[in-house]
Amino acid sequence: MPTPPIRTITVGIADPHPLTFATIEQAAAILQDACTRYMEAGYEVQTVRLSTRPVFDDLMNWSSTDLLDYTGELQR
Repeated sequence: MPTPPIRTITVGIADPHPLTFATIEQAAAILQDACTRYMEAGYEVQTVRLSTRPVFDDLMNWSSTDLLDYTGELQR
């Protein structure tokens, strides 16, 4: 019987925004390690993702320009 695919692996980041590059890099490394281990065990991993706190809760006083710049950086 074939192994079922893993739909997603999610790492949650509890730190408030703005997130540091080091925080994102650490979470990405955890995701990569988990993905590699599952694939080595014979599973297909379909997606990986990061989950963060709500941006607007932490940065409600930021200007729209600053928010757009910050969220654009997060996407890279």
